Amino acid sequence: MMVTIKHFPGHGDTATDSHLSVAQVTGDRSRLQSVELPPFRKGIEAGVDAVMVAHVTVPALEPDPNRVATTSSAIVTDLLKNQLGFKGIVVTDALDMAGLTRLYATNTGRAAVDVFKAGNELLIIPADMDASYKAMLDAAHSGEIPQAQIDAAVLKLLKAKASLGLHKARLVDIEKLSTEVGKPENVTLGQQISDDAVTLVRDNGRLLPLKQMGTVKGGLPYQTVEEVRNNLVVVVFSEDVRTEAGRVLERQIKARVPDANVIYVDPRIAGAMSDEVLKAVDQAQAVVAAVYVVPTAGRIAKADAGGLKNSVGLADASGALLQNILDHAGQKTTVLAMGNPYLAQDFPAVQNYICTFSNATVSEISAVKGLFGEIAIRGHLPVSIPNIAQRGAGIERPSQVAQKGSGK
Repeated sequence: MMVTIKHFPGHGDTATDSHLSVAQVTGDRSRLQSVELPPFRKGIEAGVDAVMVAHVTVPALEPDPNRVATTSSAIVTDLLKNQLGFKGIVVTDALDMAGLTRLYATNTGRAAVDVFKAGNELLIIPADMDASYKAMLDAAHSGEIPQAQIDAAVLKLLKAKASLGLHKARLVDIEKLSTEVGKPENVTLGQQISDDAVTLVRDNGRLLPLKQMGTVKGGLPYQTVEEVRNNLVVVVFSEDVRTEAGRVLERQIKARVPDANVIYVDPRIAGAMSDEVLKAVDQAQAVVAAVYVVPTAGRIAKADAGGLKNSVGLADASGALLQNILDHAGQKTTVLAMGNPYLAQDFPAVQNYICTFSNATVSEISAVKGLFGEIAIRGHLPVSIPNIAQRGAGIERPSQVAQKGSGK
């Protein structure tokens, strides 16, 4: 396995998805040195194998508006290789992305030549393989691309393959995956990282932590009766209720509150289920709205009124239902952002807001442990959420389990 860090020299503070158009990093050099570049410096110091370069324009580093980072020798060679001292493999983002192809509409193959000349050594997913190959071949034969540069790139890639033993065994033994990747110590570390990431952004002081409650199971086998009483209502918002989104969360919650009423909604059925959901919400002592909206590269979201909308926001029908829940029961509702911290910018009145930054299984477990006070919450936002909170914000809470154990 090799480690790649991306997308150089930074792609966080952009307003455009580079899969769809040309994005721009607008910060000046001091901003780049203090925010965008430090993670890459740390990664390079740690010995990463590769750095992927983004199809973004960075005016502070490359004044030519027709050159994105991948085609800029000032960014790839001067900054990444010479100034930051990176000696590993420099890999392009996919060459078929609109952030690059829009600049080469009349000569698709030329993009490959320009990114290689800029200093990239591994070119991936060209928009037109034949045109790219021919353009590279012509540039090599004409001397536009020096033979020495080609040899150096090829040697670097061959050494990387040899370091992984690919010259001896080209295929992965899939039978070993569960033992090599899923080692107990790896799972434990993943859970710890996930626990540490839980961030409490808003807390009205009236709801959290939730308490374990519900029907007590009977002592005789086959005679346990659990009744849904709407003490705790959990509404899982996903893109499709037929997926696994929320299933682990449900199991974790019901292990603590057997009577929890868990309701799944997606954009297709949110409107039709609105009355049922709101009735349960009105009866509830506590409500959890778990929103599984994960940013998807290259996805365009269409608004009901026409045009486009933020692709990391809730679909209109689901968003309307969440707003209704907050209108009905804002004080007793916690919104869980299972993947996208920016969710709350569309719901500025939210009173209890928790971010996990992921919808992986470990994050579902961490979210529930955080809800019930079983772990210390010490996360801080890595980004600013418009209308909600600034980067670095985070309400810290001690573990209730630890407090009980110490007699407090």
